[in-house]
Amino acid sequence: MRTMHIKPIFLDEIKAGRKTLEVRVGYEKNKIITKGEKILMASQNDSGLVEVLDIRTYNNHVSLSENEDYKKIVPYLQSKDEVFNVLNDIYPPDKVKLGLIVLEIKAVKETTVE
Repeated sequence: MRTMHIKPIFLDEIKAGRKTLEVRVGYEKNKIITKGEKILMASQNDSGLVEVLDIRTYNNHVSLSENEDYKKIVPYLQSKDEVFNVLNDIYPPDKVKLGLIVLEIKAVKETTVE
């Protein structure tokens, strides 16, 4: 199973069901993610399982922000501009030139078989 590292605040938002869009750089390892795939999202001291519902790609932050609901990317921010600034901080231009991948996700309750 694939593991992606994520900031604790974003993991909390995913687990609460508020963050349903995860943005990643178009690295080769991210381009092979598939719909239905389950991914372990891990922060420093916690983790949670998500299922990929859909995958969309963009060439830059502008096209991403025109087509995606910013409240589902960073739910605790109040404006599209604030989210754009966060994305610019996380993904500088040299990374964005590889493209951006938006994963539409939902938190999955982990179950164990006994």
